[in-house]
Amino acid sequence: MALDLLISEFNSYLRDQQLPVSDRLNLGLERSVVEDVFDSLGIDSPDDLINLYCYQNGTKTSEADLLEDIYVIPGYYWLSLNDVKEVYQAISPHPTWDLDWVPIFATGGGDFYAVICRRGADFGAVVQFTNGEPEQVVEFESLESFFRYIALCFKDGAFFVDDGFIEEDPDESVQVMKDLQNEKFQIHSVAQARY
Repeated sequence: MALDLLISEFNSYLRDQQLPVSDRLNLGLERSVVEDVFDSLGIDSPDDLINLYCYQNGTKTSEADLLEDIYVIPGYYWLSLNDVKEVYQAISPHPTWDLDWVPIFATGGGDFYAVICRRGADFGAVVQFTNGEPEQVVEFESLESFFRYIALCFKDGAFFVDDGFIEEDPDESVQVMKDLQNEKFQIHSVAQARY
């Protein structure tokens, strides 16, 4: 399933569950606007990353928001392109952040899902950055596989809504992730490369 269809399915789930965040999903941006932002950061962005923000520009947020009200998956909200730029500039000096990673989902506490934008085997893959950890984990080979994982987690009940909050059954989500692995791609650790 193509990325745009996975995002549409994802948004439908949020709306069907009547989650507050479903009213805060931004419309996509013009391709030239997205490219200009990544160019201004010196990022060699994969097409899927550009397309992601053309399909949808993350979530509208404000300083008054409760994080639980803007989460789109358990513990994470989707950064708008403006937030991507601000977060990238703020975290870039951190010694464990790789300058070729672009954050797309955030916890609000310093952890992120980010897209790897360095040409090579992991170009376009999604890494889970956990603040304070010496090694980070590349969990998905692409944004499409990341959103496929999210869609399957909602469909299979690994992610579910309880009392208006998105929750996770960790055993189920691990099983979904295992089911998505293939011979070409396996979850692996990656050391950061500062340039």
